[in-house]
Amino acid sequence: LDGGTTTLEVAQHLPLDLHATIITNSPPIAVALSEHPLVEVIVIGGTLLKDSIVTVGSATVEALYNVRADLCMLGICSLHLEVGISVPPASDEDPGEELDEVPQAATVAPASTQAKTPATERPPASVRPG
Repeated sequence: LDGGTTTLEVAQHLPLDLHATIITNSPPIAVALSEHPLVEVIVIGGTLLKDSIVTVGSATVEALYNVRADLCMLGICSLHLEVGISVPPASDEDPGEELDEVPQAATVAPASTQAKTPATERPPASVRPG
């Protein structure tokens, strides 16, 4: 479960009787999931991106390399009709690029307020044209 305000809302609305293992790079999501007695929470380390309160960088990507998830939910910054999904340029090594290669199913969690893409944002490599 990737970091972000929308994925945090998802975590906060999971049923309390959910039995699952959830891996996250988001300390706020880990804290929210601590209220779920049957959820095992694995927090991926790395460099803390203070604006988003998520871990990023090579340590984060390396930790995710061997993950085989059944479902992956990526937080995104915005959607654009021509560019597609975009994320802020936080790091050259984007954990989402590793995450979206391994799950059997993946989904993104855009908020309705994220319907435009500033020119400074870039789509992750997996959705970039060419």
